[in-house]
Amino acid sequence: SYIGSSDSQIKKIEFYNFDNELFKIIEVKSVQPGEKGTYIIKDMTVKNLLNGRSSEIRFTNIAMNSKIEDSAFNLQNLEK
Repeated sequence: SYIGSSDSQIKKIEFYNFDNELFKIIEVKSVQPGEKGTYIIKDMTVKNLLNGRSSEIRFTNIAMNSKIEDSAFNLQNLEK
């Protein structure tokens, strides 16, 4: 993991396989301030170096302290 020295935020994460070969990289593009000095990733890119595929993940409509009912964490919902 690469962490910014001035802000202590994650900038990049590298993943290695059991042969110690780099195979995936996540790069954090933007973050949103949360509560009590925390930050939430808003935008990141994931690159698979083995097959050349990549994805961009964007989180929108981020809500803090939303109430989630325990019933939402059932097997049927978690399999989706």
